[in-house]
Amino acid sequence: MRLRWFPAPDYTWADLIAFISGLDRNSATVRQELGASGEWGIQEQLLALNADYLRILIWMRTEDGQKGRNIPKPIPRPGVDDGKERTKLSGVKRTAVEQAALLGF
Repeated sequence: MRLRWFPAPDYTWADLIAFISGLDRNSATVRQELGASGEWGIQEQLLALNADYLRILIWMRTEDGQKGRNIPKPIPRPGVDDGKERTKLSGVKRTAVEQAALLGF
């Protein structure tokens, strides 16, 4: 299927929607659209969560755990921000009238 084929007598937009909604998580189209956040499914997420909790339980029984230091880091998940890098947003202040004029309203 090609996007340029739509709409046509043979293919409708409903056909395209049906095709896309039936795509597998590992298809090239879904991977392209979801990016890194689509690399892991629910099973992989739950497995990583279990591993994280197990590491914390084991750590709690150590001397470091009893003193509350050297807490184990969780397994990094694809598509999840670790919180270290922050992007500062900047922009120009405009009134509602100025913004409407800029947008052509």
